[in-house]
Amino acid sequence: MFSRLLAESTLHTLDPFVFEVSPGVGPRWYGLAYAAGFLGGWYVLRLLAKKLLVPMSVRDVGDLIFCMMIGVVLGGRLGHCLFYEPSFFIEFESIMPYWRVLALHKGGMSSHGGMIGVAIGCVWFARTRAVPLLVVGDMVTFVAPLGLCFGRLANWVNAELWGNPLSESMQSNPPWWSVKYPDEIFLPQWNGMNIFVEERIRLGSEFAARQFVRDEAYAGNTFMQERLLPTLTAYWPINFMQALSEGAIIFLVLGLLWMTPRRPGVMTGTFCVIYGVLRIATEQFRQADPDIFTFAGITVPMQLSALLVVIGVLFFIASAKQHLAPIGGWLHQQRSA
Repeated sequence: MFSRLLAESTLHTLDPFVFEVSPGVGPRWYGLAYAAGFLGGWYVLRLLAKKLLVPMSVRDVGDLIFCMMIGVVLGGRLGHCLFYEPSFFIEFESIMPYWRVLALHKGGMSSHGGMIGVAIGCVWFARTRAVPLLVVGDMVTFVAPLGLCFGRLANWVNAELWGNPLSESMQSNPPWWSVKYPDEIFLPQWNGMNIFVEERIRLGSEFAARQFVRDEAYAGNTFMQERLLPTLTAYWPINFMQALSEGAIIFLVLGLLWMTPRRPGVMTGTFCVIYGVLRIATEQFRQADPDIFTFAGITVPMQLSALLVVIGVLFFIASAKQHLAPIGGWLHQQRSA
């Protein structure tokens, strides 16, 4: 079930599997989160097409969503491997899927890489369907926050992309919204093993004891959770912070903008600028991923987000120079009716 809220902090105890057919095999919440994002985007764009708010048919919307799916998966995975795990391109395993790049079930997706993949898909779709690229971009960026929101919640399910530790002054009495991860017991800096002497003696090794404690915590052993909790570090809930900023907030802003017809390109430019700014802001609370491109403390997500802001400005300029019919207009349609 979802994480268990304890008195001082939220302890992550969510199983990544919805259910397991056999050990390690079964549907995962991570995959369902992505599916929910695509279904939500398909529903919204289909509604726009049915109400004639965009110059695209309902069938075209389905094809566009399919392009987005391909772009997100390929771009997200290849982007992660390129930016954070370049060794994956030359690493192989003895079990399927053999090539580390294809091991999607182990996690590892880049949101910026997914955006690059979607952008390529948008260009291809616009050229093959003779639809202005600015129109396609506005439609995609309007629903992209839904996928980003569910993607961040998927990160939470998998206990990945941790936030920074709270300040020392807050560790003694961490707030309820902070997060603690049982997997911290495998980190070198964890020093709570002295509380689990009995387990270490009984199991014969420290690693076996740590694995046992971690597994018991995730299995719902309340006694083990209460013993473990005080030994763990409280972290910023970065998954929820970015789900809110990159998902709910941007979707709300774009929804308000679309209340009246806008020149194609305005929505895309707005998305790029707001996403870039909010992503740079929230990255201050997130542990940096190890990469080879960080420069002067400016991480890859910050660099790419800054570039996205520049791209957003270019979209505003392109929109002003084009003479395309406005699209959108929830409020305009209601008044016309």
